[in-house]
Amino acid sequence: MIKKIYLLFVLIFTTLYTSPSYNVDSLDIKADIQKDGSIIVTEKVVYDINNINGILYNIDTGEGSLKSLEILYTEDGRLKKAINSNSAKNGNFTVNLNNGVYKIKLYDRVKGMKKSYIFKYRLDKMIKVYRDVAQLNRKFVGKNWSKGIEDIYLEIKLPEKVKKDDIYAFGHGSSSGKIEIVAPNKIVYSMKKYKPGQFLEANVVFPKSIIISSEKVITVDENGLNKILKMENSLLNKAEKELYLFIGAIIWGLFLIVYIYVKNSKRYKVDSEGQAYFSKLPDDYSPAIVGTLLSKQEYPTERELLATILELVRKGVLQLSEEENRTKLIVKNRDIKLSYEESFVLRWYIDRMGDGKEVYLEIDRAKREIYYRDYIEWREIVHSDMVAKNLTMDKKDRLSTTLGIITGFSYFIGGVFLASYFENTIFIALTFLGFFLLPYTNSRKRATKEKENAIYRWKAFKNYLITSTNFKDEKELSRCITDQYFIYAIALGVADKVVENYKRFLFETREREIGGLMRYYIYRDSFRNIEREMRGVTRGFERELRGSNFSDSRGFSGGSSGGSGGSSGGGAF
Repeated sequence: MIKKIYLLFVLIFTTLYTSPSYNVDSLDIKADIQKDGSIIVTEKVVYDINNINGILYNIDTGEGSLKSLEILYTEDGRLKKAINSNSAKNGNFTVNLNNGVYKIKLYDRVKGMKKSYIFKYRLDKMIKVYRDVAQLNRKFVGKNWSKGIEDIYLEIKLPEKVKKDDIYAFGHGSSSGKIEIVAPNKIVYSMKKYKPGQFLEANVVFPKSIIISSEKVITVDENGLNKILKMENSLLNKAEKELYLFIGAIIWGLFLIVYIYVKNSKRYKVDSEGQAYFSKLPDDYSPAIVGTLLSKQEYPTERELLATILELVRKGVLQLSEEENRTKLIVKNRDIKLSYEESFVLRWYIDRMGDGKEVYLEIDRAKREIYYRDYIEWREIVHSDMVAKNLTMDKKDRLSTTLGIITGFSYFIGGVFLASYFENTIFIALTFLGFFLLPYTNSRKRATKEKENAIYRWKAFKNYLITSTNFKDEKELSRCITDQYFIYAIALGVADKVVENYKRFLFETREREIGGLMRYYIYRDSFRNIEREMRGVTRGFERELRGSNFSDSRGFSGGSSGGSGGSSGGGAF
Protein backbone atom coordinates (compact mmCIF):
# COMPACT_ATOMS: atom_id res chain seq x y z
CA MET A 1 0.00 0.00 0.00
CA ILE A 2 2.78 2.43 0.93
CA LYS A 3 4.58 1.56 -2.29
CA LYS A 4 1.47 2.38 -4.35
CA ILE A 5 1.06 5.72 -2.59
CA TYR A 6 4.72 6.49 -3.23
CA LEU A 7 4.39 5.64 -6.93
CA LEU A 8 1.26 7.79 -7.18
CA PHE A 9 3.12 10.69 -5.55
CA VAL A 10 6.02 10.28 -7.97
CA LEU A 11 3.62 10.19 -10.92
CA ILE A 12 1.85 13.38 -9.80
CA PHE A 13 5.16 15.12 -9.09
CA THR A 14 6.55 14.08 -12.46
CA THR A 15 3.43 15.27 -14.28
CA LEU A 16 3.45 18.65 -12.55
CA TYR A 17 7.13 19.39 -12.80
CA THR A 18 8.03 17.92 -16.19
CA SER A 19 5.18 19.33 -18.27
CA PRO A 20 6.41 21.92 -20.79
CA SER A 21 6.22 25.54 -19.68
CA TYR A 22 6.98 28.21 -22.26
CA ASN A 23 5.70 31.09 -24.40
CA VAL A 24 6.35 31.96 -28.02
CA ASP A 25 7.65 35.50 -28.49
CA SER A 26 7.86 35.74 -32.26
CA LEU A 27 7.70 33.91 -35.57
CA ASP A 28 9.54 35.39 -38.57
CA ILE A 29 9.02 33.75 -41.97
CA LYS A 30 10.79 34.60 -45.19
CA ALA A 31 9.54 33.01 -48.40
CA ASP A 32 11.76 33.59 -51.44
CA ILE A 33 10.06 32.56 -54.67
CA GLN A 34 12.59 31.19 -57.15
CA LYS A 35 12.55 31.55 -60.94
CA ASP A 36 11.68 27.86 -61.28
CA GLY A 37 8.61 28.30 -59.05
CA SER A 38 10.02 26.63 -55.96
CA ILE A 39 10.03 28.55 -52.66
CA ILE A 40 12.90 28.74 -50.21
CA VAL A 41 11.34 29.19 -46.77
CA THR A 42 13.16 30.24 -43.59
CA GLU A 43 11.15 30.21 -40.36
CA LYS A 44 12.69 31.61 -37.19
CA VAL A 45 10.73 31.07 -33.98
CA VAL A 46 11.77 32.48 -30.59
CA TYR A 47 10.67 30.56 -27.48
CA ASP A 48 10.63 32.10 -23.99
CA ILE A 49 11.27 28.91 -22.05
CA ASN A 50 10.68 28.03 -18.45
CA ASN A 51 11.08 24.28 -18.81
CA ILE A 52 10.89 22.03 -21.91
CA ASN A 53 12.40 18.77 -23.15
CA GLY A 54 12.23 19.88 -26.77
CA ILE A 55 9.98 21.43 -29.38
CA LEU A 56 7.36 20.16 -31.79
CA TYR A 57 6.99 21.73 -35.22
CA ASN A 58 4.55 20.89 -38.00
CA ILE A 59 4.93 21.92 -41.64
CA ASP A 60 1.85 21.34 -43.79
CA THR A 61 2.71 21.10 -47.50
CA GLY A 62 -0.78 20.20 -48.69
CA GLU A 63 -0.49 18.94 -52.28
CA GLY A 64 3.07 20.21 -52.54
CA SER A 65 6.28 18.67 -51.34
CA LEU A 66 9.07 19.61 -48.92
CA LYS A 67 12.75 19.31 -49.80
CA SER A 68 16.12 19.99 -48.16
CA LEU A 69 14.93 20.38 -44.54
CA GLU A 70 17.54 21.96 -42.30
CA ILE A 71 17.06 22.79 -38.61
CA LEU A 72 19.27 25.18 -36.65
CA TYR A 73 19.14 26.13 -32.97
CA THR A 74 21.09 28.54 -30.79
CA GLU A 75 23.56 27.12 -28.32
CA ASP A 76 25.89 29.35 -26.29
CA GLY A 77 25.10 32.28 -28.58
CA ARG A 78 25.92 30.33 -31.74
CA LEU A 79 23.84 28.53 -34.33
CA LYS A 80 24.16 24.77 -34.40
CA LYS A 81 22.74 22.36 -36.93
CA ALA A 82 20.36 19.71 -35.62
CA ILE A 83 20.90 16.09 -36.61
CA ASN A 84 18.21 13.78 -38.00
CA SER A 85 18.41 10.88 -35.56
CA ASN A 86 16.07 8.73 -33.48
CA SER A 87 18.34 9.12 -30.47
CA ALA A 88 16.67 11.28 -27.76
CA LYS A 89 19.68 13.52 -27.43
CA ASN A 90 19.85 17.29 -27.40
CA GLY A 91 20.18 18.57 -30.97
CA ASN A 92 18.63 15.48 -32.59
CA PHE A 93 15.34 15.49 -34.40
CA THR A 94 12.88 13.10 -36.05
CA VAL A 95 10.44 13.70 -38.93
CA ASN A 96 7.22 11.83 -39.62
CA LEU A 97 5.05 12.47 -42.67
CA ASN A 98 1.29 12.12 -42.23
CA ASN A 99 -1.22 13.28 -44.87
CA GLY A 100 1.08 15.99 -46.18
CA VAL A 101 2.10 17.22 -42.70
CA TYR A 102 5.77 16.92 -41.73
CA LYS A 103 5.78 16.43 -37.95
CA ILE A 104 9.15 17.41 -36.49
CA LYS A 105 10.29 16.55 -32.98
CA LEU A 106 13.49 18.29 -31.89
CA TYR A 107 15.10 17.19 -28.63
CA ASP A 108 16.46 20.13 -26.68
CA ARG A 109 16.11 20.20 -22.91
CA VAL A 110 16.07 23.83 -21.79
CA LYS A 111 15.26 25.70 -18.58
CA GLY A 112 14.85 29.41 -17.89
CA MET A 113 15.99 31.13 -21.09
CA LYS A 114 14.98 32.46 -24.48
CA LYS A 115 16.02 30.39 -27.46
CA SER A 116 15.74 30.63 -31.24
CA TYR A 117 15.02 27.78 -33.66
CA ILE A 118 15.33 28.08 -37.42
CA PHE A 119 13.71 25.81 -40.01
CA LYS A 120 14.91 26.04 -43.62
CA TYR A 121 13.31 24.09 -46.43
CA ARG A 122 12.21 24.23 -50.05
CA LEU A 123 8.61 23.90 -51.17
CA ASP A 124 7.65 22.66 -54.62
CA LYS A 125 4.26 22.68 -56.31
CA MET A 126 3.13 25.79 -54.38
CA ILE A 127 2.93 28.19 -57.34
CA LYS A 128 0.03 27.92 -59.75
CA VAL A 129 0.76 29.25 -63.22
CA TYR A 130 -2.35 30.23 -65.17
CA ARG A 131 -2.50 31.47 -68.74
CA ASP A 132 -2.42 35.09 -67.56
CA VAL A 133 -0.92 35.20 -64.03
CA ALA A 134 0.93 33.22 -61.39
CA GLN A 135 -0.39 32.68 -57.86
CA LEU A 136 1.00 31.76 -54.44
CA ASN A 137 -1.79 30.81 -52.05
CA ARG A 138 -0.63 29.34 -48.75
CA LYS A 139 -1.33 29.38 -45.03
CA PHE A 140 2.16 30.15 -43.79
CA VAL A 141 0.96 30.02 -40.16
CA GLY A 142 -1.46 27.18 -39.43
CA LYS A 143 -4.09 26.67 -36.75
CA ASN A 144 -2.27 24.04 -34.74
CA TRP A 145 0.04 26.08 -32.54
CA SER A 146 -0.47 25.03 -28.93
CA LYS A 147 0.47 28.49 -27.63
CA GLY A 148 -0.24 32.03 -28.70
CA ILE A 149 2.44 34.04 -30.52
CA GLU A 150 3.13 37.67 -29.67
CA ASP A 151 4.41 38.81 -33.08
CA ILE A 152 4.25 37.21 -36.52
CA TYR A 153 6.11 38.61 -39.52
CA LEU A 154 5.91 37.14 -43.02
CA GLU A 155 7.95 38.41 -45.96
CA ILE A 156 7.31 37.11 -49.47
CA LYS A 157 9.88 37.99 -52.11
CA LEU A 158 9.33 37.66 -55.85
CA PRO A 159 12.21 36.49 -58.06
CA GLU A 160 12.16 39.79 -59.98
CA LYS A 161 10.94 43.34 -59.56
CA VAL A 162 7.65 44.09 -61.25
CA LYS A 163 5.23 46.99 -61.32
CA LYS A 164 3.34 47.32 -58.03
CA ASP A 165 0.14 47.59 -60.03
CA ASP A 166 0.80 44.08 -61.34
CA ILE A 167 0.86 42.63 -57.82
CA TYR A 168 -2.35 41.65 -56.04
CA ALA A 169 -1.88 40.69 -52.42
CA PHE A 170 -4.61 39.46 -50.07
CA GLY A 171 -4.49 38.22 -46.50
CA HIS A 172 -6.82 36.02 -44.48
CA GLY A 173 -7.12 34.68 -40.98
CA SER A 174 -7.46 37.48 -38.45
CA SER A 175 -8.80 41.02 -38.34
CA SER A 176 -5.57 42.04 -36.55
CA GLY A 177 -3.48 41.10 -39.58
CA LYS A 178 -1.88 43.72 -41.84
CA ILE A 179 -0.59 43.50 -45.41
CA GLU A 180 1.62 45.86 -47.42
CA ILE A 181 3.44 45.77 -50.75
CA VAL A 182 6.67 47.41 -49.57
CA ALA A 183 8.71 47.08 -52.78
CA PRO A 184 8.26 46.03 -56.43
CA ASN A 185 9.19 42.49 -55.40
CA LYS A 186 8.33 42.31 -51.69
CA ILE A 187 5.05 41.79 -49.80
CA VAL A 188 4.93 41.89 -46.00
CA TYR A 189 2.28 40.40 -43.73
CA SER A 190 2.15 40.90 -39.95
CA MET A 191 -0.06 39.80 -37.10
CA LYS A 192 -0.14 40.66 -33.37
CA LYS A 193 -1.33 38.43 -30.57
CA TYR A 194 -1.90 35.26 -32.57
CA LYS A 195 -4.09 32.78 -30.70
CA PRO A 196 -4.26 29.00 -31.23
CA GLY A 197 -6.91 28.19 -33.84
CA GLN A 198 -6.14 31.25 -35.97
CA PHE A 199 -4.08 31.22 -39.14
CA LEU A 200 -2.25 33.61 -41.46
CA GLU A 201 -2.86 33.02 -45.15
CA ALA A 202 -1.23 34.83 -48.05
CA ASN A 203 -2.74 34.96 -51.52
CA VAL A 204 -0.37 36.73 -53.92
CA VAL A 205 -0.96 37.13 -57.65
CA PHE A 206 1.89 38.37 -59.87
CA PRO A 207 3.01 38.28 -63.54
CA LYS A 208 3.66 34.77 -64.83
CA SER A 209 6.54 36.06 -66.93
CA ILE A 210 8.91 36.03 -63.94
CA ILE A 211 8.44 32.26 -63.48
CA ILE A 212 9.98 29.80 -65.92
CA SER A 213 8.02 26.69 -66.74
CA SER A 214 9.18 23.69 -64.71
CA GLU A 215 8.00 20.59 -62.93
CA LYS A 216 8.11 22.54 -59.66
CA VAL A 217 4.96 24.53 -60.43
CA ILE A 218 1.31 23.61 -61.03
CA THR A 219 0.17 24.57 -64.50
CA VAL A 220 -3.48 25.52 -64.93
CA ASP A 221 -4.75 25.83 -68.50
CA GLU A 222 -7.15 28.71 -67.94
CA ASN A 223 -7.18 32.38 -67.10
CA GLY A 224 -6.90 32.94 -63.38
CA LEU A 225 -6.95 36.65 -62.53
CA ASN A 226 -10.68 37.33 -62.83
CA LYS A 227 -11.49 34.11 -61.04
CA ILE A 228 -9.15 34.99 -58.15
CA LEU A 229 -10.38 38.58 -57.90
CA LYS A 230 -13.99 37.42 -57.92
CA MET A 231 -13.27 34.99 -55.09
CA GLU A 232 -11.46 37.67 -53.05
CA ASN A 233 -14.30 40.12 -53.58
CA SER A 234 -16.69 37.44 -52.40
CA LEU A 235 -14.57 36.89 -49.29
CA LEU A 236 -14.38 40.64 -48.70
CA ASN A 237 -18.17 40.92 -48.98
CA LYS A 238 -18.50 37.98 -46.64
CA ALA A 239 -16.15 39.70 -44.19
CA GLU A 240 -18.22 42.88 -44.40
CA LYS A 241 -21.40 40.89 -43.78
CA GLU A 242 -19.72 39.21 -40.81
CA LEU A 243 -18.74 42.61 -39.46
CA TYR A 244 -22.24 43.99 -39.93
CA LEU A 245 -23.69 40.89 -38.29
CA PHE A 246 -21.31 41.20 -35.35
CA ILE A 247 -21.88 44.95 -34.89
CA GLY A 248 -25.65 44.49 -35.21
CA ALA A 249 -25.61 41.71 -32.60
CA ILE A 250 -23.55 43.83 -30.21
CA ILE A 251 -25.83 46.85 -30.66
CA TRP A 252 -28.91 44.67 -30.08
CA GLY A 253 -27.36 43.19 -26.93
CA LEU A 254 -26.46 46.63 -25.57
CA PHE A 255 -29.94 47.93 -26.43
CA LEU A 256 -31.47 45.01 -24.53
CA ILE A 257 -29.34 45.74 -21.47
CA VAL A 258 -30.65 49.32 -21.39
CA TYR A 259 -34.22 48.25 -22.24
CA ILE A 260 -34.28 45.60 -19.50
CA TYR A 261 -32.89 48.12 -17.02
CA VAL A 262 -35.57 50.69 -17.86
CA LYS A 263 -38.41 48.14 -17.73
CA ASN A 264 -37.31 46.02 -14.78
CA SER A 265 -34.67 47.84 -12.78
CA LYS A 266 -35.04 51.61 -13.01
CA ARG A 267 -36.62 52.86 -9.80
CA TYR A 268 -39.93 54.70 -9.87
CA LYS A 269 -39.85 58.40 -9.14
CA VAL A 270 -41.24 58.94 -5.65
CA ASP A 271 -44.03 61.40 -4.90
CA SER A 272 -42.27 63.04 -1.93
CA GLU A 273 -38.85 63.43 -3.53
CA GLY A 274 -36.80 66.20 -1.94
CA GLN A 275 -38.30 65.86 1.53
CA ALA A 276 -35.38 64.67 3.65
CA TYR A 277 -37.20 64.36 6.99
CA PHE A 278 -40.58 63.15 8.23
CA SER A 279 -41.16 64.18 11.85
CA LYS A 280 -44.36 62.16 12.11
CA LEU A 281 -45.07 58.51 11.40
CA PRO A 282 -45.57 58.44 7.61
CA ASP A 283 -48.02 55.49 7.63
CA ASP A 284 -49.83 53.16 10.00
CA TYR A 285 -47.52 50.28 9.10
CA SER A 286 -46.48 47.99 11.94
CA PRO A 287 -42.86 48.05 13.18
CA ALA A 288 -42.35 44.60 11.61
CA ILE A 289 -43.40 45.86 8.17
CA VAL A 290 -41.33 49.04 8.47
CA GLY A 291 -38.18 47.19 9.56
CA THR A 292 -38.58 44.65 6.75
CA LEU A 293 -39.28 47.40 4.23
CA LEU A 294 -36.07 49.31 4.89
CA SER A 295 -33.92 46.19 5.23
CA LYS A 296 -34.96 45.41 1.63
CA GLN A 297 -35.69 41.82 2.61
CA GLU A 298 -38.80 39.85 1.78
CA TYR A 299 -39.31 38.61 5.33
CA PRO A 300 -38.83 40.12 8.81
CA THR A 301 -36.09 39.02 11.22
CA GLU A 302 -35.69 38.69 14.98
CA ARG A 303 -35.20 42.45 15.29
CA GLU A 304 -38.66 43.14 13.89
CA LEU A 305 -40.10 40.43 16.16
CA LEU A 306 -38.66 42.13 19.26
CA ALA A 307 -40.13 45.45 18.10
CA THR A 308 -43.54 43.78 17.69
CA ILE A 309 -43.41 42.40 21.23
CA LEU A 310 -42.51 45.83 22.58
CA GLU A 311 -45.40 47.31 20.58
CA LEU A 312 -47.71 44.99 22.54
CA VAL A 313 -46.12 46.35 25.72
CA ARG A 314 -46.63 49.94 24.56
CA LYS A 315 -50.28 49.29 23.75
CA GLY A 316 -50.83 47.95 27.28
CA VAL A 317 -51.56 44.36 26.24
CA LEU A 318 -48.41 43.07 27.93
CA GLN A 319 -46.23 44.26 30.77
CA LEU A 320 -42.48 43.87 31.14
CA SER A 321 -41.07 42.57 34.37
CA GLU A 322 -37.58 41.62 35.52
CA GLU A 323 -37.30 38.51 37.67
CA GLU A 324 -34.05 36.77 38.63
CA ASN A 325 -32.16 38.42 35.79
CA ARG A 326 -34.79 37.20 33.34
CA THR A 327 -37.31 39.27 31.42
CA LYS A 328 -40.94 38.28 31.82
CA LEU A 329 -43.99 39.20 29.78
CA ILE A 330 -47.22 39.34 31.77
CA VAL A 331 -50.69 39.66 30.26
CA LYS A 332 -52.18 42.98 31.27
CA ASN A 333 -55.22 43.45 29.02
CA ARG A 334 -56.35 41.08 26.22
CA ASP A 335 -59.38 43.17 25.28
CA ILE A 336 -57.38 45.74 23.32
CA LYS A 337 -57.97 45.59 19.57
CA LEU A 338 -54.96 44.15 17.75
CA SER A 339 -53.96 43.37 14.17
CA TYR A 340 -53.84 39.73 13.10
CA GLU A 341 -50.02 39.84 13.22
CA GLU A 342 -50.05 41.16 16.81
CA SER A 343 -52.76 38.69 17.92
CA PHE A 344 -50.67 35.84 16.53
CA VAL A 345 -47.57 36.99 18.48
CA LEU A 346 -49.67 37.27 21.65
CA ARG A 347 -51.03 33.72 21.29
CA TRP A 348 -47.63 32.43 20.22
CA TYR A 349 -45.77 33.73 23.26
CA ILE A 350 -48.38 33.70 26.00
CA ASP A 351 -50.46 30.64 25.09
CA ARG A 352 -48.04 28.31 23.31
CA MET A 353 -44.72 29.22 24.92
CA GLY A 354 -46.16 30.47 28.21
CA ASP A 355 -48.90 29.35 30.58
CA GLY A 356 -51.63 31.60 29.22
CA LYS A 357 -50.81 34.44 31.62
CA GLU A 358 -47.08 35.02 31.41
CA VAL A 359 -43.89 33.88 29.70
CA TYR A 360 -40.18 34.49 29.95
CA LEU A 361 -38.69 36.13 26.85
CA GLU A 362 -35.66 33.92 27.23
CA ILE A 363 -36.53 30.79 25.22
CA ASP A 364 -36.59 27.55 27.21
CA ARG A 365 -34.87 24.65 25.50
CA ALA A 366 -38.09 22.60 25.55
CA LYS A 367 -39.97 25.35 23.74
CA ARG A 368 -37.45 25.99 20.96
CA GLU A 369 -39.22 23.94 18.29
CA ILE A 370 -42.52 25.70 19.08
CA TYR A 371 -40.69 29.01 18.83
CA TYR A 372 -39.13 28.16 15.48
CA ARG A 373 -42.31 26.87 13.81
CA ASP A 374 -44.35 29.87 14.95
CA TYR A 375 -41.51 32.21 13.97
CA ILE A 376 -41.70 30.87 10.40
CA GLU A 377 -45.48 31.30 10.36
CA TRP A 378 -45.22 34.84 11.78
CA ARG A 379 -42.79 35.77 9.00
CA GLU A 380 -45.31 34.55 6.44
CA ILE A 381 -48.05 36.63 8.10
CA VAL A 382 -45.95 39.80 7.89
CA HIS A 383 -44.97 39.00 4.31
CA SER A 384 -48.63 38.44 3.33
CA ASP A 385 -49.56 41.74 4.92
CA MET A 386 -46.89 43.49 2.85
CA VAL A 387 -48.18 41.78 -0.30
CA ALA A 388 -51.71 42.96 0.51
CA LYS A 389 -50.37 46.53 0.80
CA ASN A 390 -48.46 46.10 -2.50
CA LEU A 391 -45.15 46.57 -0.66
CA THR A 392 -43.46 43.99 -2.87
CA MET A 393 -41.24 43.79 -5.91
CA ASP A 394 -42.81 44.85 -9.17
CA LYS A 395 -43.84 42.27 -11.75
CA LYS A 396 -41.22 41.87 -14.43
CA ASP A 397 -41.97 43.22 -17.86
CA ARG A 398 -42.72 40.12 -19.91
CA LEU A 399 -41.46 41.35 -23.30
CA SER A 400 -38.04 42.62 -22.14
CA THR A 401 -37.49 39.55 -19.95
CA THR A 402 -38.39 37.15 -22.77
CA LEU A 403 -36.16 38.99 -25.25
CA GLY A 404 -33.29 38.99 -22.74
CA ILE A 405 -33.51 35.25 -22.06
CA ILE A 406 -33.89 34.26 -25.73
CA THR A 407 -31.07 36.57 -26.81
CA GLY A 408 -28.86 35.44 -23.94
CA PHE A 409 -29.25 31.75 -24.82
CA SER A 410 -28.84 32.47 -28.55
CA TYR A 411 -25.65 34.46 -28.01
CA PHE A 412 -24.21 32.01 -25.48
CA ILE A 413 -24.61 29.05 -27.84
CA GLY A 414 -24.44 30.86 -31.18
CA GLY A 415 -21.25 32.79 -30.50
CA VAL A 416 -19.14 29.63 -30.61
CA PHE A 417 -21.03 28.33 -33.66
CA LEU A 418 -20.57 31.58 -35.59
CA ALA A 419 -16.88 31.75 -34.66
CA SER A 420 -16.44 28.27 -36.11
CA TYR A 421 -18.67 28.85 -39.14
CA PHE A 422 -17.06 32.14 -40.16
CA GLU A 423 -13.62 31.11 -38.87
CA ASN A 424 -13.50 34.39 -36.95
CA THR A 425 -12.89 34.37 -33.21
CA ILE A 426 -14.43 37.84 -32.83
CA PHE A 427 -17.83 36.13 -32.53
CA ILE A 428 -16.72 34.59 -29.22
CA ALA A 429 -17.54 38.02 -27.79
CA LEU A 430 -21.22 37.17 -28.34
CA THR A 431 -20.83 34.12 -26.10
CA PHE A 432 -19.53 36.35 -23.31
CA LEU A 433 -22.33 38.86 -23.93
CA GLY A 434 -24.87 36.03 -23.71
CA PHE A 435 -23.23 34.76 -20.54
CA PHE A 436 -23.75 38.24 -19.06
CA LEU A 437 -27.29 38.75 -20.42
CA LEU A 438 -28.81 35.63 -18.85
CA PRO A 439 -28.09 36.39 -15.17
CA TYR A 440 -28.53 40.11 -15.80
CA THR A 441 -32.04 39.56 -17.16
CA ASN A 442 -33.02 37.24 -14.31
CA SER A 443 -31.59 39.47 -11.58
CA ARG A 444 -33.23 42.74 -12.63
CA LYS A 445 -35.98 43.75 -10.23
CA ARG A 446 -37.43 46.85 -8.67
CA ALA A 447 -39.90 47.74 -5.98
CA THR A 448 -43.46 48.65 -6.84
CA LYS A 449 -44.29 52.35 -6.92
CA GLU A 450 -46.13 51.94 -3.58
CA LYS A 451 -43.12 50.25 -2.01
CA GLU A 452 -40.69 52.83 -3.42
CA ASN A 453 -42.79 55.66 -1.98
CA ALA A 454 -43.07 53.90 1.38
CA ILE A 455 -39.30 53.29 1.53
CA TYR A 456 -38.65 56.96 0.78
CA ARG A 457 -41.07 58.18 3.48
CA TRP A 458 -39.75 55.83 6.14
CA LYS A 459 -36.15 56.64 5.25
CA ALA A 460 -37.04 60.28 5.83
CA PHE A 461 -38.51 59.32 9.20
CA LYS A 462 -35.38 57.31 10.01
CA ASN A 463 -33.25 60.36 9.14
CA TYR A 464 -35.36 62.38 11.53
CA LEU A 465 -34.76 59.88 14.33
CA ILE A 466 -30.99 59.66 13.96
CA THR A 467 -30.19 63.33 13.33
CA SER A 468 -29.33 64.96 16.62
CA THR A 469 -30.10 68.46 15.29
CA ASN A 470 -33.78 67.54 15.45
CA PHE A 471 -33.64 67.91 19.25
CA LYS A 472 -34.10 71.67 19.09
CA ASP A 473 -36.46 72.11 21.99
CA GLU A 474 -38.60 70.33 24.54
CA LYS A 475 -41.36 69.71 22.02
CA GLU A 476 -39.04 67.94 19.60
CA LEU A 477 -37.47 66.01 22.45
CA SER A 478 -40.76 64.73 23.85
CA ARG A 479 -41.80 63.50 20.42
CA CYS A 480 -38.57 61.63 19.70
CA ILE A 481 -38.36 59.79 23.00
CA THR A 482 -41.90 58.42 23.06
CA ASP A 483 -42.10 54.65 23.33
CA GLN A 484 -43.83 54.51 19.95
CA TYR A 485 -40.99 56.31 18.13
CA PHE A 486 -38.39 54.34 20.02
CA ILE A 487 -39.98 51.02 19.00
CA TYR A 488 -39.74 52.08 15.36
CA ALA A 489 -36.11 53.05 16.01
CA ILE A 490 -35.52 49.46 17.18
CA ALA A 491 -37.25 48.03 14.10
CA LEU A 492 -35.19 50.34 11.88
CA GLY A 493 -31.94 49.35 13.59
CA VAL A 494 -31.11 52.86 14.85
CA ALA A 495 -32.04 52.55 18.54
CA ASP A 496 -28.43 52.92 19.66
CA LYS A 497 -28.01 56.08 17.58
CA VAL A 498 -31.21 57.60 19.02
CA VAL A 499 -30.02 56.81 22.55
CA GLU A 500 -26.62 58.34 21.85
CA ASN A 501 -28.16 61.56 20.51
CA TYR A 502 -30.60 61.76 23.41
CA LYS A 503 -27.83 61.30 26.00
CA ARG A 504 -25.88 64.10 24.32
CA PHE A 505 -28.94 66.36 24.52
CA LEU A 506 -29.44 65.59 28.21
CA PHE A 507 -25.80 66.34 28.95
CA GLU A 508 -25.99 69.69 27.16
CA THR A 509 -29.37 70.85 28.52
CA ARG A 510 -29.79 68.86 31.75
CA GLU A 511 -33.48 68.76 30.89
CA ARG A 512 -34.74 65.44 32.29
CA GLU A 513 -34.05 61.86 33.21
CA ILE A 514 -34.56 58.98 30.80
CA GLY A 515 -37.81 57.02 31.12
CA GLY A 516 -40.05 54.51 29.37
CA LEU A 517 -38.76 51.77 27.07
CA MET A 518 -35.65 53.78 26.31
CA ARG A 519 -34.60 53.59 29.94
CA TYR A 520 -35.22 49.86 29.90
CA TYR A 521 -33.15 49.57 26.72
CA ILE A 522 -30.24 51.63 28.09
CA TYR A 523 -29.86 50.23 31.58
CA ARG A 524 -30.62 46.60 30.91
CA ASP A 525 -28.93 44.37 28.37
CA SER A 526 -31.91 42.03 28.22
CA PHE A 527 -33.26 43.36 24.89
CA ARG A 528 -29.99 42.83 23.11
CA ASN A 529 -29.50 39.42 24.73
CA ILE A 530 -33.02 38.33 23.82
CA GLU A 531 -32.55 39.32 20.17
CA ARG A 532 -29.24 37.44 20.05
CA GLU A 533 -30.88 34.38 21.63
CA MET A 534 -33.75 34.50 19.11
CA ARG A 535 -31.24 34.65 16.28
CA GLY A 536 -29.23 31.78 17.77
CA VAL A 537 -32.28 29.51 18.04
CA THR A 538 -33.35 30.30 14.48
CA ARG A 539 -29.89 29.71 13.01
CA GLY A 540 -29.52 26.49 15.01
CA PHE A 541 -32.75 25.06 13.62
CA GLU A 542 -31.84 26.12 10.10
CA ARG A 543 -28.52 24.27 10.37
CA GLU A 544 -30.31 21.18 11.66
CA LEU A 545 -32.86 21.31 8.83
CA ARG A 546 -30.16 21.52 6.19
CA GLY A 547 -28.73 18.29 7.52
CA SER A 548 -32.00 16.38 7.92
CA ASN A 549 -35.14 15.41 6.02
CA PHE A 550 -37.29 17.73 8.11
CA SER A 551 -39.62 19.87 6.03
CA ASP A 552 -42.12 22.46 7.12
CA SER A 553 -45.50 22.44 5.43
CA ARG A 554 -44.22 25.78 3.57
CA GLY A 555 -7.57 44.36 -42.42
CA PHE A 556 -7.68 40.85 -43.01
CA SER A 557 -10.85 39.41 -44.39
CA GLY A 558 -12.33 36.41 -42.66
CA GLY A 559 -12.55 32.98 -44.22
CA SER A 560 -9.88 31.41 -46.38
CA SER A 561 -8.91 31.59 -50.02
CA GLY A 562 -8.10 27.86 -49.97
CA GLY A 563 -4.38 27.99 -49.45
CA SER A 564 -2.38 24.98 -48.24
CA GLY A 565 -0.69 24.75 -44.85
CA GLY A 566 -3.65 24.95 -42.48
CA SER A 567 -2.31 22.20 -40.24
CA SER A 568 1.03 23.86 -39.63
CA GLY A 569 1.86 24.70 -36.04
CA GLY A 570 4.19 24.14 -33.17
CA GLY A 571 4.61 23.59 -29.48
CA ALA A 572 6.86 21.80 -27.04
CA PHE A 573 7.10 18.64 -24.96
